[in-house]
Amino acid sequence: MTVDVLGLFELHHQRLLRSMEELAHARRPARRTELFQRFQTDLRHHFRAEERVLFPRAQETVLTRGDADLFVRGRAEHSEQLRLLESGTKRLEDASAISVLVFHVSRELQQHFRFEEDRLFPAARRALGRPALLKLAEGVDAEPSTRRARRITVRAR
Repeated sequence: MTVDVLGLFELHHQRLLRSMEELAHARRPARRTELFQRFQTDLRHHFRAEERVLFPRAQETVLTRGDADLFVRGRAEHSEQLRLLESGTKRLEDASAISVLVFHVSRELQQHFRFEEDRLFPAARRALGRPALLKLAEGVDAEPSTRRARRITVRAR
């Protein structure tokens, strides 16, 4: 079975949370800075993909006003997550400040991903249907970063 765009975004979520975990355990300032910058880039790329590929198409065809509001909330949460990350770029040398930031961002990101996977993605699935979601997957990289981007097709065994 080929993975649709929602499956790719869920894969992004898993990889981003693993990246956050790796960042949380980084001890050397140079490594912490590298991982933080990579995570920030990957998260931006992921949010941009959701907002450019999925949100506009789903919003055009949502079935209820409540479903439309989910996409507004999704964009707002993306903006908030990026704002939180920006606040940390000036404090990368301070291990304790980064630990607090990573904890806070990780918690917020887990809640956001849960919201998307439990509420927003089902609304998109209702609005678009599987054929459209498969077609949208063609425009999304399997990795949440442009540096490591490659397109894949995942097949069930």
